[in-house]
Amino acid sequence: MSLISCTECNKQFSDRAHACPNCGMPTEDILYEADEQFHDRVELAEEAYQSVDTLYNALSLLGFMSVLGVGAMWVLQPDMDSGFARFLMFGGAALVGVSQILKRIADNRVADELARHISVPAPKQAHK
Repeated sequence: MSLISCTECNKQFSDRAHACPNCGMPTEDILYEADEQFHDRVELAEEAYQSVDTLYNALSLLGFMSVLGVGAMWVLQPDMDSGFARFLMFGGAALVGVSQILKRIADNRVADELARHISVPAPKQAHK
C-alpha cells in the first residue's frame, strides 16, 4: 500500500481506495494522469481494441451480407441450387456468430489487461 496524491485536490490517500475520500475522483483516473507509461499502455490497448473491433465488425457485416444476398437470390431465383445456397447461408451465419464471439473475447482481454495495469498487487502475508 502506498499513498498517492489526488490530481484534483492534492490530498494524499491510499492507492487501494476506489476514489479520493476528499473529492471523490476515481483512483484509476488519478493513476492514469500520473503515470505516463500507464497512459501509453492504455492508449496502445485502445488502439489495438479499435483495430480488432473494426476487423470483427467487417467480418460480421460480410457474413450478414452473404446471408442477406443469398436469401434474396433464393427468393428471386427459386430454381437456384439449394445445396450451394444453404452452404452460403450457413457459412455467412457462422461468420457472423464467430466474429461476434471473437469480438467478445477481445473485449474481455482488453478489459483484463487494463485491470491488470490499474490494480495494485495484494501484500504478501507472512507464513506462520
